[in-house]
Amino acid sequence: NTPPVLSTQPQFAGRFGHSGGTAARSDSATLSARYPSQIYLTPGTGAQTVTFDGAAQTIGGTAGIHNFNNLTISGSSALTLGGSGTTLNASGNWTNAGSLSGGAYTVNFTGSAKTIGGTALTAFPGVSIANGASYTMDNSNTATSLSYTAGATAATLTHGVTNPTLTVSGAVTINQPTAAAI
Repeated sequence: NTPPVLSTQPQFAGRFGHSGGTAARSDSATLSARYPSQIYLTPGTGAQTVTFDGAAQTIGGTAGIHNFNNLTISGSSALTLGGSGTTLNASGNWTNAGSLSGGAYTVNFTGSAKTIGGTALTAFPGVSIANGASYTMDNSNTATSLSYTAGATAATLTHGVTNPTLTVSGAVTINQPTAAAI
């Protein structure tokens, strides 16, 4: 099945339903409503941004994977990651001006030369830095765990010029480099 391609930037208000599969985006979207657990926004080759811009929104449902390129939580939004055993992949920049509550999610950062920032602290659930990913953290944040994925290409998480902190309340696992990289 070929996913439907949305050719203009949609603005969703109220409930938005999707019967399954994947919705591909060629630009950006603003979600001012409940994020449906059945939709997966697949990053393409561009710099798509999904902005959560509503009072209370939930990404949830059963275990699965939610893919984003750039993800923004606006100042008026309280985003909840519901469910358990679920992964939120972010291949672009993460910007938070609102709030995030994490449930039992893992936020997996997969991009290269990207940033984690915003004007508000993000209380991440588990954080994973993928093989080859490189992120600069421009604001202070917290996480319940932090892991680096093993692989032949080093992954990095560096601090920006304002010397922010990342406070991890649980396990920190550094699994690299693999023997192939030595």
